[in-house]
Order: sequence, then structure tokens, then C-alpha cells
Amino acid sequence: EINEKLRNLSIRSILFLNSISEITYSNDHERGLYKRTESQKEGHKQITLLHRTNNQDRTEKWILFEKHIDNNTTQPKVEIAFLLADNKKTIIPTKPSNLYTYFETDKNTNFNFLIHGPFHTTPARDNIRPDKWNEKILSEVSNLIAETLPKLKKLEYLNISFLGTLPINPELYVDTIFKSIYDRVKKEMLDHKYLPIYRGGYSNPENVFLAQISQLRELLTPFDLNDFYYKEGKWLDEDISLRRTPILRQYLLNELGILEITPDNFGRILSSTNLCNKSDEWLTKLYKFLISRKGLYQKGTKYDREGAFWNKPIFRTSKNEQTAGFDLEGNPLIYLPSNSG
Repeated sequence: EINEKLRNLSIRSILFLNSISEITYSNDHERGLYKRTESQKEGHKQITLLHRTNNQDRTEKWILFEKHIDNNTTQPKVEIAFLLADNKKTIIPTKPSNLYTYFETDKNTNFNFLIHGPFHTTPARDNIRPDKWNEKILSEVSNLIAETLPKLKKLEYLNISFLGTLPINPELYVDTIFKSIYDRVKKEMLDHKYLPIYRGGYSNPENVFLAQISQLRELLTPFDLNDFYYKEGKWLDEDISLRRTPILRQYLLNELGILEITPDNFGRILSSTNLCNKSDEWLTKLYKFLISRKGLYQKGTKYDREGAFWNKPIFRTSKNEQTAGFDLEGNPLIYLPSNSG
């Protein structure tokens, strides 16, 4: 029975056991090994976990961050660990993600990384007690996450995949003991440049926009965004989209207050004021953008809303004035010159 339990241990059972680096077991049919290899780096540890049975190996690689409670080395530690992809260059979600108090408990955190701390658990280890000590430990975990984010940025792990491992789905944390960690992560995301932007770099939520379609990033440079939205803006990374990252996208829009620019809402802010200083070359780009999107400049009907660019002064006359193409009744307001002049 003991052999069977050892055989069925989770490979992660020794992840947070600093004093145990190896567990072996054997019987008449099988030999097994659990091994933990630790490499100390600047500000973090890299952990390799190995489960070997009958010469078959399974490995997991982790990046682990830790801090002593109250920054006092005589106090126990809290730790967080992120699972690395096989290439060791990307952090990927961890499932299951139960809470650890040295060994795994039955308490699901709904995070996509692992948390370890000296929590007070219930006798069945299926939950942690609602006491002041555990509140303090959760606060220390929040502090550790805040300290870890800039380190991950420096290590170049702060990408779209990593953002997906953070607590970004508010529905999972409402009225739970982990709500404080969700709130702290949100505060850090609002206050710092942790959002990957298009063509490299990072910015904060105040200075970024999300493009609904890729063609908007081609039409609107950061300078154009400043012209139309009156602030220095950058596009978020192109991998963020409704199709690829629906939960992350929802978090950025609803929780961090980022504006998603669509062809429709962009068209509706256009005016003579913000178009008059745009170059002829940029207006030509706009016409090319619109030519395959006829619904954006169609006249409204009894059944259909008018296109966002209908009656917008997107055309430049020979007198260098901005005008719409048609009046409210649909009569043309401008004409192309004839070949004869």
C-alpha cells in the first residue's frame, strides 16, 4: 500500500520541500524516483522536478520566487511558482492549482500558478481557516506577486502567455479568500508598464489601445492616435484578440479600462477639426481602408443604421477644406474633376 501511494504521488509533491531533494521506492516489479534539482539565480530559483519509473522519465521545470514573512529571515517563507514550457522561455498555466502548505491541499485557488505558505488549514486540509494569520499570509503572497512582476519583466517572461496565468477573471474571485490577491494584481497592472505593446516594449493601461482588426494598426500610427484621441497612445500586442485571448481581452477592457478601437467607433469620432491636419497620403490610406468596407459609409435606411463614416468630412476639396461626400438626402457634395479639366 505504501508503494502504491508513493507510485501515485504528484510530481509536484516535493516542489516546496526544500529539505527533501529525492524520494525513491521499489518493489518486485518497479523502481521509482522523485527528484528535485534546484538552481539559485538572481532573485529566483529554477526548479526541475523528475519522476522516473522503469526508465521512463517525466520532468517539469519551474521558476520560483520567495520571501520571508515580514522580511524577517527567522520567519517562514511564502512562495509562488510558475510552470515553464518545454523551451523554458515561456510561462504557461498550471492546472490543477491547489494551495500548498508544504504538501498540496484540496483548496483550489483558481490561479494558474502555485502558491505555498504556512497557512492554518482545516483538519481535512480541504480549506484554510478564516483567521488573522491566514489573512497575513495572503497579504504576504500579494506583496510577493507585486515584487515578482518586475523581475519577470526583466527576465523577459512578461508576455501574453504569462498574462494569461494571472488572476484576470473577476468572477472566480468574488467573495473568496483570494479576492485580495486579485485586487493587488489589478492595482499593479494599472500602476506599471506591464502590458506588451505592438512591435515590442511595454506600457501602462492609460496609454494603450486595443485594435479590433489588424488593419487599424496599419492605418493609425501612434502619432495618428495622438491626433484623434488626444493622448500619446500605443497599440497593444497583436496576439490579444477576441478569438485568441477572450478572457484577457475582457479583463483589459472591463477591469483596466482600455479602449478597443473598432472601425465603427473610430469613424464616429471624425470631424473637420481632427482631419484637417492629416496629410493627403494619410487620407489615401483611409480610402483604401474603406474601399472593402462599404457598410461603413452607406446611407442609413429605415431598417439599417447609417455607416459610421457617412456624412463624415473625410474628403478634401481643391480649396483644402474637409467635406462629406453627400448631404443628408444623399445628394453628392463633391465631384471628381474631368479629364479635360
